[in-house]
Amino acid sequence: MNANITLIIRKMRVIVCMIVGTETLWPILLLLNALPALLCCMVLPFLPESPRYLMLVRKDFPAAEKGEKFAG
Repeated sequence: MNANITLIIRKMRVIVCMIVGTETLWPILLLLNALPALLCCMVLPFLPESPRYLMLVRKDFPAAEKGEKFAG
């Protein structure tokens, strides 16, 4: 089933590239490829630090224990 989904996604990408990959619409194709990276750059500052990082680097043991309890 996983292989079928991968094939469908590949075919969709080829179709999108054929439609958008023209001389006039190539900037849109470039933007579509850049969107996931931009989204990660915007979300990353708001993600909490890992408990391991808090204990080893920052030496913030209460925050690390709180993070471990939250993670389960």
